[in-house]
Amino acid sequence: SFLTALPTSSNAIEFTRETAFTNNAGEKAEGAGSTESTITFALANMPISNITHHAPITKQLAADAPSLAAYINNRMAYGVDLKVEQQLASGNGTTPNISGLLDSGNFTAHGYSAANLGGTLSKLVLIRKMIADAWAAGYPADGIVLNPIDFAQIEIETLTTAAGQGRVSVNAAGQMTIFGLPVVQSIGVPADQVLVGAFAQSATVHNRAGVVIEMSDSHNGTFIEGVLTIKATRRLALTVERPAGIIAGDLTPA
Repeated sequence: SFLTALPTSSNAIEFTRETAFTNNAGEKAEGAGSTESTITFALANMPISNITHHAPITKQLAADAPSLAAYINNRMAYGVDLKVEQQLASGNGTTPNISGLLDSGNFTAHGYSAANLGGTLSKLVLIRKMIADAWAAGYPADGIVLNPIDFAQIEIETLTTAAGQGRVSVNAAGQMTIFGLPVVQSIGVPADQVLVGAFAQSATVHNRAGVVIEMSDSHNGTFIEGVLTIKATRRLALTVERPAGIIAGDLTPA
């Protein structure tokens, strides 16, 4: 993930969202005053969300096959993290959902139409324009987020089209890149959507608790039945402090 992650002990995150920045930095002669820039903020509050699920397992199976119980624990934790990934990308912000990166107000629309992109390798053209727009806005992009199916299609097109070869590659850290920027493939991003931006300086994940695995025999009379309930929970919130630093929209605009 490109997102900055911080621990928190709070049940809600109060933060300031940057709504406008006018940069009037300039040269000045010795003894002269400086020019004034303006930054406009809006206060916002984001509650901590709980991502959780549970599954039953018999006490006998847990005792006789401890490796299976451990496997179930791992699968439960994986299920929670998978849902967290989906929520961070496209949660709609309606309680108890996370307000994800693609939620209204958390990003800047790229604003391009098909007519702006030409007929060849239009997905790559769009992404390159979005990278340039992020830099021009003062937010040097640090990554690209795509649905895995869309990334596969881009990669196939670049392999089979001379003009596209070399645009998708692997960097020194082993990450897939487009135009040198690392790509995160996320099933949380709907098909035909793309995000480009300076994620590290634009959004923050606030971790109230990592994945916690709990086990109990007191769920709905399961003590008598000899059944254990395994529950996995993660608590977190996402805040987007600088929506101007994240550009998103249709990968194949009309």
